[in-house]
Amino acid sequence: MNRRKWLSSLSALGMLALPNMALAESPAEECDESCDECADACSACVNHCIDLLADSMPVKDCLKACLDCADICAACSKVSARKGPSTAIIAAACAAACERCAADCEKHKDDKIMAKCAEECRKCAKTCHPLAK
Repeated sequence: MNRRKWLSSLSALGMLALPNMALAESPAEECDESCDECADACSACVNHCIDLLADSMPVKDCLKACLDCADICAACSKVSARKGPSTAIIAAACAAACERCAADCEKHKDDKIMAKCAEECRKCAKTCHPLAK
């Protein structure tokens, strides 16, 4: 669970008195949240691709890209959340994996799940690039 969801949960329980104002996010927090969302979208796409394999649709490359992307996004989320010393390294890898995954998913434009995965991957790559520098 990322910090924003955790803080919202505490606030909802009355355990944290925060004024009604948006919490400012740092680039690392944006990357963390975006990576979580991207990992979820990639995992959903993997499950979808497995179903499509049963229907003989050629999705092997997309499936492998989504698996890689989901794992790298999950790792990047954890490292960027704690602002670890390897944040720039994992953020660069994450952005590259997301761009690759998006390109593979975009080959299947008529598929809503793959289109959603490509969208989340593009968003994640955009938020991770600044951390990679």
